[in-house]
Amino acid sequence: MLRFIDGTQMAWDDLARRARRGCVVFGDCQLPPGCVPPTARVGFEINPSGQAILLVDRDVDYRGPSNDVRAWLRAGEKRFPGIEGLRAWIQDELGALYQRDASAPPASIAPVRRQPGELTDLDAIASTTTAHAAAVLEETELLHELKIRVYGQDKALKTLARRVSRHVGRTQPRRPATLFAIGPTGVGKTRTAEALAESLGELLDGRWSSIVRLNMNEYQERHRVSQLLGAPPSYIGYGDGTHLIDQLATQPESIVLFDEIEKAHRDILITLMSAMDTGELSSPARTARGRVIDCRHAIFFFTSNIDATNVIAQADAAGGAAESIDAICRRQLMTDGILPELVGRISAFLVFRPLSARARAEIATAALTRVAAEYGLTVERIDPEIVSSIVNRPYDELGARPDEYYIDDKLGAAFSRYAATRDNRAVFLVADPEPACVPARSSQLPWPVT
Repeated sequence: MLRFIDGTQMAWDDLARRARRGCVVFGDCQLPPGCVPPTARVGFEINPSGQAILLVDRDVDYRGPSNDVRAWLRAGEKRFPGIEGLRAWIQDELGALYQRDASAPPASIAPVRRQPGELTDLDAIASTTTAHAAAVLEETELLHELKIRVYGQDKALKTLARRVSRHVGRTQPRRPATLFAIGPTGVGKTRTAEALAESLGELLDGRWSSIVRLNMNEYQERHRVSQLLGAPPSYIGYGDGTHLIDQLATQPESIVLFDEIEKAHRDILITLMSAMDTGELSSPARTARGRVIDCRHAIFFFTSNIDATNVIAQADAAGGAAESIDAICRRQLMTDGILPELVGRISAFLVFRPLSARARAEIATAALTRVAAEYGLTVERIDPEIVSSIVNRPYDELGARPDEYYIDDKLGAAFSRYAATRDNRAVFLVADPEPACVPARSSQLPWPVT
């Protein structure tokens, strides 16, 4: 507890802010003299009624003079009307015990042993953004938000929601969440990573809303490692940051998208393996936190197009069981040349399947609405035949990615003329005087799609 006795006002304000979101736990804290063992985990929490709660491991034997401390250790918690009352008790009651014991080390040189994943010095935490409170995120809520943004991949989204809700609920994860999306081109893998950032930002007040997209096509040569982590000593650019390093240094709660990971150079993969295992990235770049970047709270999202047809066929033959899909994906990745060490560090695989006709119609409707919005128009209703023409456009095997280009090519001129001549920005896309028009909201498509 020595680290809290001389904590600054800024440090305590930061602790109070995080304790309102969930329990903030510190490991291996030095307990008052007379405690056996001398260290234990200590937690801080502020409940909805404003009470401040000081928690401690229960398996501590106290042989000192303070009845208050004895009661706290016996109960495992002590409650205060607010954070200021908790702070006063620590600084006055506990502070007096340390001063009374001449053998206690001075607060300035208190021995603190850092355990893996532990948050240590209170003042250091207050001066940075590395402190993390638990995020309360229901799997069903995240799944609902994802389904609004990604169409036709419910099984993959369910796995994603389960894994991510567990990761963001950890205050002290040992490593980043590592998710691997595999499937044909144009079915929503990259879009899912973007949707995840949007959904988490919506549900968690902006946390995990930042996304870094790294196209692995740009990292096919060995020297590109410096582009990822920073230039080594004596090279041009030494000490300068990179997009990835700067992002994780300032916002540890980020989503990092490694798009088409199979195209990255082997040395890039080796670098990522270390981060996936230890939760740390070492960089020659200078940051406010030194050269070792904490990425334990990040979400690493990998995508790949390698032999998705074979994976899907094997998964269907195995009945779609999660254990079977996991084994199939790992085997396929190693067959296609991904390092086994990297494959072994993937926590979950997301299998994206070819889009159904229904999903294609929903995506086309949403794409048409987005293109019209670029011209300042609001689409309210759409003739099903227009949606059908988009779904059945040439080169449909490329998936949904070219939809917006196709729509702009066919309707862009009409949108432009309409936007320039009409004050009413609502437009009905109809091809028949009495059409079976449908709302532009793609979640309300009533017509049968075959």
